[in-house]
Amino acid sequence: MNNQLIEFAIDGDIQLHQFSTAINDFKGLLEQLVVETVPEEKIVWRLADLQFSSAIMILEPQSPKTEATRVVIEAFEAVARFLTDNRNPFQFSAALKKQAQKLANFTRESGIEGMRFSVNQRDYILQPLDLSTPMPEIVVSWGTLKGRMQSISSRRQLRITVYDALFDKAVICYLTEDWRHKLPQLWDKDVIVSGKVTRRRDTGQPVSVRQITDIQPVADFQSGDYKQARGALVRVLGDENAEESIRRLRDA
Repeated sequence: MNNQLIEFAIDGDIQLHQFSTAINDFKGLLEQLVVETVPEEKIVWRLADLQFSSAIMILEPQSPKTEATRVVIEAFEAVARFLTDNRNPFQFSAALKKQAQKLANFTRESGIEGMRFSVNQRDYILQPLDLSTPMPEIVVSWGTLKGRMQSISSRRQLRITVYDALFDKAVICYLTEDWRHKLPQLWDKDVIVSGKVTRRRDTGQPVSVRQITDIQPVADFQSGDYKQARGALVRVLGDENAEESIRRLRDA
């Protein structure tokens, strides 16, 4: 993922008015962050991507000075670390902590499953717990994701959205440019993505895949494929059927 991007996602069912509240709280956090870290610079937050079928958006801070955007990104990651692990000290003002607390309160009171922030190729998951309660750690390991590829985006960073077959949730998969020419033929197909998978520890739900090593389409099953199963034999005339074999062995 481009290191100048922030991904913001809301997990779980959410109503329109709740979504509006969450976005306003997130916007307030970003604005206060700019005031405290680069007060003399003008930062414009551009919407780099929006997944219309799920509450996922990717934002890019824009400024004439690259250093200003780098400072803001690093500061945001520090806030994300605090929100998702209160063992990290909060190094900013009470005003910014209040804005961060709004997101934590919303997550706890709205009934959603959680929020996720992705920055600098790391994921931070805010779960509906009080900030005084330690957040369950996320799990990052090599593995696979099975689901349907629904979208391809190349803006700033090549990535695909795969809807996980088990949880039916959107999972962002980040790719290198080597995959660009292979993706169109996989669009809207069931695939298996291999790479470094980040999951929620409490549910096992995948939230992202990075360092992808392989993407394979799931083979379509044809009528009669079961006959190709290892150990399957063609029944010869006169052979006893399965029920007779079981009965004979049972009564022996």
